[in-house]
Amino acid sequence: MLEESRCGREQSRRQQLRSLLQTARSRLTRDAVGLPQPYGRCRDEGLRQEDVAELIGKSVRWYASFERGEIPLPGVQMIQRIADVLHMEGGKRSAFYLLAAGHTPPPLAPADTVLEPVLRSLVAAQGPNPTMVTDCAWNVLLWNEGITDWFLDLSALAPEDRNIVIWLFFHDLAPERVGGIEEERREMLGRFRAWYCRYPGEPRIEAVLNRLLKHPEAAKLWETVGPREDPVVQFRTIHHPLHGPVDIPLITADLPRGMRLVTFLPPWHKLPRSLLDRHNRAAGDVSAVRCNESTPVHVNRPPAERN
Repeated sequence: MLEESRCGREQSRRQQLRSLLQTARSRLTRDAVGLPQPYGRCRDEGLRQEDVAELIGKSVRWYASFERGEIPLPGVQMIQRIADVLHMEGGKRSAFYLLAAGHTPPPLAPADTVLEPVLRSLVAAQGPNPTMVTDCAWNVLLWNEGITDWFLDLSALAPEDRNIVIWLFFHDLAPERVGGIEEERREMLGRFRAWYCRYPGEPRIEAVLNRLLKHPEAAKLWETVGPREDPVVQFRTIHHPLHGPVDIPLITADLPRGMRLVTFLPPWHKLPRSLLDRHNRAAGDVSAVRCNESTPVHVNRPPAERN
C-alpha cells in the first residue's frame, strides 16, 4: 500500500511538472526569448521543446526527459536556468522548483550573516545543553562549551572547517562521536541538498559543496540522494569521550537570514552529576560562547547599510 502511494505521488508530480512546462512554453514565442524566426513557422506559435533545449544548452532528448519528470537530480542551476528561460515568476516559479527540485526557492538570496548580541545570549541561555548557531551553508558561527565537551573544540579547527557536513565527512573524530556514521552522512547530505535547493547560487553553499565533492563517499552519495526534510526534532546516538554512547534528542529552530539554532538535549538525569555541574557553571555566561572569527560581527546594522 505504501509503495502504491509513493508511485501515485510520483506519477502526479510528473504530470504536474509536464503540464506546467508545456503551458509555460505555449505562452512564449521565439521572438520573446530572442530566437530568430525560422522560415515557414508561424510567428505566434509557442516554444517547442527544441527551442528550450537550445536556450539552456542541452539536447532535445535531455529536455524532453526533463519535461516528463524523468531527470531525478537536474541541478539547481539548471532549474534556475529553465525558470529564467520560460519567464517564470511568483507562484509558477515556486511550483516549478517544488516539482523539479523538491523545494521552493527563496524569494531573495540570503543576506550576509549578522551575529547580534542577542544570539550570543540565546546560546548562553541554553545552559549545559550543547548548542550552536549555523548559517545557511551549515557553517558553525557560535557554539558553547557543551559542543566542545560532547564533540570537539571547534576553535582548534581552521574557520573554514567549522562546518557540520564537512566535519561529518572529513574529520577523523566524526565516526567516534556519532553513532551509525554511514546513515548519518547519507541523511545529512540529503538535508544539505534541500538547503542547496532552497538557496540556489548561494556562494557559501557552493563553496561547501565543492569541498564535499572532493570526498569520494560524499561525491557518490550526491549523485543518488535527493532532498530530505529537516525535521524540527531529531535523535542521535552521541559517544561522549568519558561516558560512552548516549541517545540524545536535538531540536532546530530557524533564525533570520538563513541561520539556525541547534540544541542537543542530553538526558542529564542519567549522567554523572559532576558533568552537569561543570556545564552549569558556564550557563548564561555570554563570554563563554565562542565565535567563528572568520565571520564578521555586525551589530544592529541592516544588511543594506553594510558595504
